[in-house]
Amino acid sequence: MSDPELIKISGCQNPIRKGDVIFVHGLGGRARGTWHSQKQNNDNNFWPAWLGKDLPNVGIWCLGYEVEPLNWKGATMPLVDRATNILALLDTYDIGNRPLIFITYSLGGLLVKQMLRHAQDLGTPEWQAIVEQTKGIVFLSTPHSGSEIASWINYIGRILSPSISVEELEAHHPQLRQLNLVYRNHQRLSQIPMQVYCEKQKTNGILVVNETSADPGISGVIPIPVDHNHISICKPKSKDSLISLRVKRFVEKCLQVSPQSSLPLLEAKTKFEIKQQVKDTKQKVISNDSDLQEQSLVDYRQLSQFLAEGEWKEADEETTRVLLEITNRQQSGWLRSQDIGKITCSDLLTIDQLWTRYSTGKFGFTAQRQIWLGVGGQPGQFKGEIFYRFGDHVGWRVNSNWLETHSKFAFKLSAPRGHLPSLAFPSKNKQVDFGLWKDSFGSFLTHWETCSSKQKAV
Repeated sequence: MSDPELIKISGCQNPIRKGDVIFVHGLGGRARGTWHSQKQNNDNNFWPAWLGKDLPNVGIWCLGYEVEPLNWKGATMPLVDRATNILALLDTYDIGNRPLIFITYSLGGLLVKQMLRHAQDLGTPEWQAIVEQTKGIVFLSTPHSGSEIASWINYIGRILSPSISVEELEAHHPQLRQLNLVYRNHQRLSQIPMQVYCEKQKTNGILVVNETSADPGISGVIPIPVDHNHISICKPKSKDSLISLRVKRFVEKCLQVSPQSSLPLLEAKTKFEIKQQVKDTKQKVISNDSDLQEQSLVDYRQLSQFLAEGEWKEADEETTRVLLEITNRQQSGWLRSQDIGKITCSDLLTIDQLWTRYSTGKFGFTAQRQIWLGVGGQPGQFKGEIFYRFGDHVGWRVNSNWLETHSKFAFKLSAPRGHLPSLAFPSKNKQVDFGLWKDSFGSFLTHWETCSSKQKAV
């Protein structure tokens, strides 16, 4: 009996990786062994490692958990309990801070579906972030409506003491029917892109998961038949196999990455590399427009270093310092409406691109603008009631009360989207006055809209 584990295969230490891919095994499986070709002896020569080499800017993980077919072989949990258990594990590793893809095999696919449904229903912010960040799921012989072989084992094998997991895998089990029905009709979950593969070869004379059960019943999703049985379908013999190639393309598309990306997010191992990367970033932000070509005297290396290392509080404070320096308002410590126009578009876009890049779109002015429009705001217009709605959405207001001190902000990626940068301009005693900021926020939005339009026009 052992706790679940999340094994790092490659890229997991990269603070600026584009996303995470998690391999999830099925009944009786193991974190690494499930994905190994039967003839492979080299522990590092297997599918997850091949994917990691092809996509160095993505974190590759293998999930391991106890799920035995027979009670005497080891511990197991009901699917609902295991889903809660794994959600807690993923949150411990900050999974959900970046775009996420699950590659699942057999019962592992049911576990992921149950996890996402559970996270959505329970309303825990950290777990809901996992749902929001899930950009794709691969199902390999997942019995969405159960398996006849599980029914057979349950019928004649009572002497073997089949586990609760086998019972839940019975064909047309009520719990599986309900899970599949809820998943198919859930507006958010049913929209997650997916690839589905079904076995066409028998295992010891039995088709473990037939094509009907392998079909999740999602409109537009076509199960792909492959020349494998239930055991071999998750064990590609090379990275050039059909499943390996298609899954790699699926990951690239869902995470918007490519092995030949023009802006590879390779792991920055030294401060010099971080600084050089941000220097290159700023050069790409400055467009051919005359306004965007204005050269700033501001040094963004400190901000980029904080962001690259995930030091969100320090990055937020540095952003405030930079904006005050640009507008020559260091003494007063906050911006007036007439000060906003002093911020060059080059500086504004550079700050936004740094926040957007290192948070993978979770934070930054672009995210805040999208939320502003989403709560009823209009480009170039400011209304007080919309500002209150915006504050509720990004977490600047809690229970109808504005955050009073800088320390009350959530300086982590699990914070609501658009939560940072705070733009609150805390005083020397770290008090925050949103009343002052509200008066200039409208001018800031108008200026940001102007700069964004100029960038798009180039």
